[in-house]
Amino acid sequence: MSGFVLIESGGAAEVPDVRGFLETAAHLAGAGHDVQLFLIQNGVLRALQGADPCLAALANQPNVAVWADAFSLQTRAVDPRELAPGIRVASMRELLQLLTSDDRKPVWH
Repeated sequence: MSGFVLIESGGAAEVPDVRGFLETAAHLAGAGHDVQLFLIQNGVLRALQGADPCLAALANQPNVAVWADAFSLQTRAVDPRELAPGIRVASMRELLQLLTSDDRKPVWH
């Protein structure tokens, strides 16, 4: 199966159709694909506990890893301990590694 790196940069007020993007991630994972969902910029605000139940469920789904960009969290004064369970903190270096891994398809939303 293929691997996907899905990147979400928008907050709830900026990008109202994120739910569809998250449903796509869940569908891909359900079909057996490896899904790496990377939240950057205002997208990290969705990772806060209680902010997005759909994202929280996705973070605990098999074949899915949800990452929140450390710099984006820092510039928004978000303590990583405030993130929903299952969401990992990562750097842009780790995003670059994901994007350059063999057989991964990037999708930016």
